[in-house]
Amino acid sequence: MKHLSVLRLYFPIILFLFLIDPTGVLANSAPVHQPEPNGTLTPLSNHSIMVKEEKLQFILREDKSEANVTVKYAFYNPTEHKEEIVLAFPYTPSKYKEIPKLLVNGKLYQEKDISIYEKREEYESFLDWFDSTSFLYVDPITGQMLEDWDAYDVIEEAQIVTFQVNFPPKEEVTIQLEYTQEAGIDKESYINPVYLYQYLLQPASAWKEFHHLEVLMVVPKGQYFGANLPISLYQGSLESFELLPGEILNNEQAWDVYIGVFDTLPSANLAFSTISTKGTAFGIMNKGIYDLLGMILLWGTSTMLVFLMARLFNRSTKWWVKWVIGPVLSFGLVNILVFIIYGMFIEIVPSATNGDWVGGYSFIFVAFLLIIYNGLIYFPILFFVSKRRKKL
Repeated sequence: MKHLSVLRLYFPIILFLFLIDPTGVLANSAPVHQPEPNGTLTPLSNHSIMVKEEKLQFILREDKSEANVTVKYAFYNPTEHKEEIVLAFPYTPSKYKEIPKLLVNGKLYQEKDISIYEKREEYESFLDWFDSTSFLYVDPITGQMLEDWDAYDVIEEAQIVTFQVNFPPKEEVTIQLEYTQEAGIDKESYINPVYLYQYLLQPASAWKEFHHLEVLMVVPKGQYFGANLPISLYQGSLESFELLPGEILNNEQAWDVYIGVFDTLPSANLAFSTISTKGTAFGIMNKGIYDLLGMILLWGTSTMLVFLMARLFNRSTKWWVKWVIGPVLSFGLVNILVFIIYGMFIEIVPSATNGDWVGGYSFIFVAFLLIIYNGLIYFPILFFVSKRRKKL
C-alpha cells in the first residue's frame, strides 16, 4: 500500500513530463527524402531497334542507404542496315560521384565515350513526357501504396548519361550498365528507417518493341520488402542468375531474393522499399512502443531508486544525513544508475535510439528533464516516508 501511495503522489508529475513533447523542438526524425529518378535506356532518335530482353538487378546491403544496380539489355536490329543511335540513361550520381560502368558487347566504354547531360528543365520535361514525375511510396510492412505525394522535389543531382551505340543489321547487341543508386529515406514511419527506391521503366516504351523484363532484388535476411509490381520471394537455386556476384552465390542463406518476370513492359514504373528488423525487440517496428518503454524505464527507475534512497536515509537519526547527505548522494547515484540502465537498454535494443523520445537530439531534452526530476523528488518522497513512519 505504501508503494501505491507513492505512485498516486507522483503520477501527476510523471504524466506531466510525458505530455511535454520534446519532438516539436528537438526531433531527431526528418521528413521523407524522396529518391531521385533513375531509369531505363532510351533512344534519342527514330529507330527500328527492339528490346529482346532486359535484366534488372538490385543488391541491397545491411545498414546502407544504397543499392548496387546492374542492368543488362539484349537489343536486336531487324533491318538490313546499320543504325547508329545515341542512348540516354537517367541517372543520379551516388555519393562516390561515379559514372555508370558501361559495357557494349562486353567491351568497356571509356569516360571519353560518355557524355553527361545536365539541363534540369529539359530533364523535367523528359520525365513529364513519360508520365514519370510522381513518386510512389510502397510501405514494406503493410504493402500499402501511397500515391498522394508531390512530384520529385529534388533533381539537383540528377543527370542523363548519353553515349552512342552501333546496331549492325540482323544482329544482337548487349549493353550492360553498373552503378550505385542512392535510396530515399523515411525516418518517420517506423523505428528503423525505410529505404525507398524508384526505377523508371516507362521511358523504355520509346523502343520499337519490348519483349521481356526480369527484375531481381537481393536483400539481406531479416528485412521487410514491398513493391508496386508483382514481385515474389524466389525459392530455388541462384546459380541460373548470371549477373549475381560470387559473394551472393557462395552465401545464399544470408540473402532473400525477390523476382518479377514480365513478358512485356509493365504499365508503371518500379517502386520498392525495404526496412530492416535489426536492432529491434522481437521484430516490433512501432516507434511509439520503444518510446513508451524507454520513458517508463527512465522515469519509473528514477522514482523507484529515489524512493529506496529516501527510505534508507530516513532511518538515520541525524538530520544532516537525511536532509544534506541524503539528497546529494541520491541525486548523484540515481542519475548515474539510471543512465547506466538506459545504456544497457539501448545495447540490447539499439533501434530504440531512433525513437522520438529516447533517441537523437530529443534525448538531450529528456535527459535534462530527468535530471531536474531526480533533483526535485527526493525531499517530497523523504517527507512522505517520514510521515508514514511516524504513523506506524
